[in-house]
Amino acid sequence: MCEQRRNLSAELAGDSLRDGEYLPIPIERVGARELRGYSRILQLYVCWEDGNLRFCDPEEDAYLLTYRGRLIAEAERDEERERRVTAEAERRAAQARICHLEERIWQLGG
Repeated sequence: MCEQRRNLSAELAGDSLRDGEYLPIPIERVGARELRGYSRILQLYVCWEDGNLRFCDPEEDAYLLTYRGRLIAEAERDEERERRVTAEAERRAAQARICHLEERIWQLGG
């Protein structure tokens, strides 16, 4: 039998199982647009920020990449790599053109 889902009115909520009982994880508001609660099991803050679920390592004070975040970061990395490859190809083409023009000037006696 499936458990019935509860409808939560909160933007962020979580429970922790202690001694066979589910207890709510305290949620705090951080700034105007972020909520967070600490998960002892994960040893992370679970954050709701601008409509996005994020995880923060309190020791590093840094967000961990979610699957979606990793995909975005990889796409940005790939785009940057493509820009570098394109820029290098353009630089080499310009250098070849300069060499060609210098050779032509030398042939013309300049």
